[in-house]
Amino acid sequence: MDVTSLFRPGPSDGADLVAVFELGAGKPLVVGSNTLKTFVTGLPSTVGVNIYPSPVDTDTIIFTVATAP
Repeated sequence: MDVTSLFRPGPSDGADLVAVFELGAGKPLVVGSNTLKTFVTGLPSTVGVNIYPSPVDTDTIIFTVATAP
C-alpha cells in the first residue's frame, strides 16, 4: 500500500517527515511483520560531457508490530 501521502513535515527544527499509522481493517499496518520500502530520486547530474540518469536510493525496513498486553 502506498503511504506517501500520509507523511508530513516533522518539527520545524528538523528535515524529517512524520506519519502516524493506526491498526485496523484497511489500514497500512498489521499486527505482525510489516515492510517499509523507501525510494528517493535525486537530480540528474552532469560530469564533463556525459549525462547520467537521476540516482535512486532505496531502503527496506522490516519491523514487527505487537499489541499491548
